[in-house]
Amino acid sequence: MTTSDSLVTTRSVGKFRTAIVLLALLVEVPVHADEVPNGRDAIVTTNAINIPTSHFLLAKRGSEYCAVKLLSSSWTADESSSTYVAYYVPERTVQFTSSQAMVSNGEVYFKQPLRIIGRFATSRSKRTIFCGKLHLEWSGAPNNSGWIYLDEERTLQLTPTKWTDIQAVNPLEKTLKWVSYGDVKEDLRVRLGDGDSGE
Repeated sequence: MTTSDSLVTTRSVGKFRTAIVLLALLVEVPVHADEVPNGRDAIVTTNAINIPTSHFLLAKRGSEYCAVKLLSSSWTADESSSTYVAYYVPERTVQFTSSQAMVSNGEVYFKQPLRIIGRFATSRSKRTIFCGKLHLEWSGAPNNSGWIYLDEERTLQLTPTKWTDIQAVNPLEKTLKWVSYGDVKEDLRVRLGDGDSGE
């Protein structure tokens, strides 16, 4: 084998290893009906995405983008809650780390039963994540995760990501798989890998 042959072989192996790493981050497998979130992978369904607390989920509507990460999560059959950080940019050319980005922190929660005051029942839930002009509906889930919902009007698109650090988030990356309401016919588990360093 010549030096040039060795170089080509080394480069090919390097590309092959890179491909394996990318596949490990993006592989999708069908989800069985009785499976629950495991806190490591994302689950993509016809109307929602379950995302672990460690990773960013991206949302877009028109030219507007949002990166949201659940920071904490608790869940029981009667009550659930999550805290979050959300980054909003009005167009894709603006970076999430730019001074033009709008950053918000908040908490969402669901509690049962409804509180009864006189003859009226009042909700004990706050289920909207506010990300600039984008409002995302949330519900709790087990194992340090939460559900973010798509809209039936199909104006909103979501995608899970491998990223854990806002510095690394790139909504233009070609490997991202954006979905709208009804796009997914069979529930899928997306293996996110270890991501990058946390915030």
